[in-house]
Amino acid sequence: YAVSFVDPGSNVTHNAALMLFFAKNFQNGGYTISGQGSDVDGNTIVEDGFLSRDGTAWWRERNITGDVGLQVLSRGRFDLRQHS
Repeated sequence: YAVSFVDPGSNVTHNAALMLFFAKNFQNGGYTISGQGSDVDGNTIVEDGFLSRDGTAWWRERNITGDVGLQVLSRGRFDLRQHS
C-alpha cells in the first residue's frame, strides 16, 4: 500500500510504503495484521494489528532502522468489497 502521513512535530506530509498481510482471526471474526513498511524514519515491522469485518483497522509499527525503537500506531479503513 502507498500511504501518506503528517509528521505531528513539523506538520510536513511524508509518503510511506506498507506491505500488509491479513490472517483470518476466528476468535474475533476479523483479521490479524502483520507486515513491514518504510518511510522517511526508516524501515518498520508491524508488530500487532487488527482488521474488523466492517473494514476499520489499526496496526502498530516499530522502526528497525533509522529512528530505531520509534513506535507508531496507525488506523485506517479498507474497502473489503473492492479489495482496497
